[in-house]
Amino acid sequence: MDIPSSDKTYIELLGQFGEFSIPNEDLKIKYFSTFANKKVRNSGPSILLKELKPMRERANSSEIDDINSLLQRDLNDSRVANELIPYLMGEKRNNIAFFPAILAALVPKGFLTVGSNKYPKISGEQDGTIFYENNWKLEVFNDKDGSPTSLGKLFIDNFETDIIVLDGQHRANAFRVICDSFEDRENSIYEAFYEEVEPVDNYISDLPVTLIWFESNGEDIDPKLISRKLFVDVNSNARPVNESRKILLNDFEPASVLTKYYYTLLATEESFKTNKFSLLHSGFDVDSDLKKSTSHVFTLTTPQIMHDINNWLFFGTRVNNQLNRYKVKQTPNSYTDLSQCDKILPLFKSSTKTYEDDNNNYKKHFQRNREEDEYLEEFKHRIFPIYKKLFDQFILTNKHFKACSDLERLYNTTWSAEKKEIWRKVFCGGEGLYYSFRNIPSSRVSDSQRIQEKLKIIQEIEDEFVEARSVYFENVETKRINSAFTSVRSKAFQIGYFMAFIDYMYDKYEEVNEEIINKSIDSFKEGLNSKSLESWINIFTVLRPAIITSGTNPRSWPAYHKIILRIVQRENSFYNKDENKEKSPEAEVFKNKLNTKLRGWLESTGNIIEEVEFENIESVLNGWISDSKEETKKLFNDVELDLLEGIDWNGLGKNYISKILEE
Repeated sequence: MDIPSSDKTYIELLGQFGEFSIPNEDLKIKYFSTFANKKVRNSGPSILLKELKPMRERANSSEIDDINSLLQRDLNDSRVANELIPYLMGEKRNNIAFFPAILAALVPKGFLTVGSNKYPKISGEQDGTIFYENNWKLEVFNDKDGSPTSLGKLFIDNFETDIIVLDGQHRANAFRVICDSFEDRENSIYEAFYEEVEPVDNYISDLPVTLIWFESNGEDIDPKLISRKLFVDVNSNARPVNESRKILLNDFEPASVLTKYYYTLLATEESFKTNKFSLLHSGFDVDSDLKKSTSHVFTLTTPQIMHDINNWLFFGTRVNNQLNRYKVKQTPNSYTDLSQCDKILPLFKSSTKTYEDDNNNYKKHFQRNREEDEYLEEFKHRIFPIYKKLFDQFILTNKHFKACSDLERLYNTTWSAEKKEIWRKVFCGGEGLYYSFRNIPSSRVSDSQRIQEKLKIIQEIEDEFVEARSVYFENVETKRINSAFTSVRSKAFQIGYFMAFIDYMYDKYEEVNEEIINKSIDSFKEGLNSKSLESWINIFTVLRPAIITSGTNPRSWPAYHKIILRIVQRENSFYNKDENKEKSPEAEVFKNKLNTKLRGWLESTGNIIEEVEFENIESVLNGWISDSKEETKKLFNDVELDLLEGIDWNGLGKNYISKILEE
């Protein structure tokens, strides 16, 4: 029996304990209900209050290579300062206030940065006290008859143990600020949120806290895995977790698991690098859903977008990949075709099943039958290079990263200390601070010079980046550059982009391996980068609008898919085949221009399309066809493409107009 020495110092807490477990499972959750307060200096409850820290106080983002730990770093200080503290202070016309219990897990010190998976086990029992190695111990109280009760005292060695808040870090921080137990208060970047909040002397409220730890009769416990699962479960049933967060913490929905693998590798291999695609550009700390927030200018994608890319690439129907389709045709069970996954991720596919729910909808479920590292390795060597290299080395996004590196040079030479801190904390901190600042109520902003100063610096950094990026695009208006990058950042472009690569690869190879994947990446990239920067700006701002109106609507991804295939196509592939030429992007542009001329003629003449016969317009149709072809030719010249040879423009135009009139 291993009993720690008696000279250790502990956080001592009185409370009630219990157990929560699922039948037939080896894992048990032990919980201890207690409270934190500031009533008595250096008491157990007062030390516990200090220890209810948000993740950002326990480790810097640069020290963490685990995406699951990074995900729990963000704290919306604006919400704490403007909603929760006023509630506690009775400023919201409430006569009474109460916070439900904070949920926190006991874990071994250093697992965030060191990566230790060793979790304390019961090491001994003596005189009614259960010892969990050197980390904590539980003293069980007996009743008057000497029988054990559910009451007791928990002793936590905070030099050996971290207390990780799983649910309620916003509530905990509000309480800590009021009680003057918030150590980050002195950090200027956070102080801006709390400058008008005065700590309350002798605040007498008790903050309910439930501390949990884990016991297992089987294998060693990975506290990160369990804490992450609990984080999803408790938050899914409380204040809604944003979609990106739920995706990255979902261990069972296949597209979510693949998205998590991607961000795991980004965190491990790239962290917040500026010169290539990294967490800085990944939107992993976006604190609201795609439709409700605007990401900072460095962001190129988000977990929501990557999730949809994974769904389409590996489980999506291929009806929208047909060469004549320029808008999404949504079909039932669009994301349940496992054959696509089987081609490139056979190991992952072997653990992915489909089933029919109560509403007769097909669903997917990922059930591990191997070690997690095996799936991650397969993804790392087969899929991660596709995403990584095609983000890194595309001529357009490459300039985005160069501009980020230019900012880093300014950081090292000319920026003030305050500006550097904002760069580190707001853009590279993984805390969601950017969104906290952007979501501060306007009335609060107007009343606070300090917040105004922070927002001004945030905007300065973004403006400097946009200016630095525009330098790489000679003679192109910044407005057009920004418009092109709005498209690049869209779900529509990115699905079309990566789907085009998959089709490009399988057009040449029936089966793939790591060598073929990398060879295809290089060939695809070469085709993309054969066009100049100015041509790519024209592709996004001139060619794409001529094919489909909205460049950011997710349903328009097939249009990008077709444009990219047209650019990178090999000889005798895709639109170079005679049977596909009249389905090509130039044919689509040509038909759209004809349609515009027909609508203009109807408006100018007062004719109604239902009453127009083909013979009525035959005299002007040849002119429309000739003009539309020349306009299409000029547009394609602007993107360094020649019109495909062998298209019967006259026949195509007449058939198209005839079909419109018939409909």
